[in-house]
Amino acid sequence: MDSDSAWVETLVFGARMLCAGVGEQGRVDEQTDGGEALADLQEAQSVMEQARTRLDPDDRRLVAEVFLAEGVVWGLCGALGGAVLMHCPGVIN
Repeated sequence: MDSDSAWVETLVFGARMLCAGVGEQGRVDEQTDGGEALADLQEAQSVMEQARTRLDPDDRRLVAEVFLAEGVVWGLCGALGGAVLMHCPGVIN
């Protein structure tokens, strides 16, 4: 069985990999209607929520990695902009 920290690290890595595809040059511009980019961002946010369930708040390095990955998700939501931003994870409609 994986330790909590190893599980969280794996989830953070997975979320960042999902975001890497969205951030590829040109893909954000091509996906302004949401589409696959939005689905990937929603999945990345879901993964980050799972990571937080087993995150040790005393592990400063791991907490920072989670914050960084969440920042990447939100940054890409902002890059998509407009109406798509309203569909990004955690935004109140």
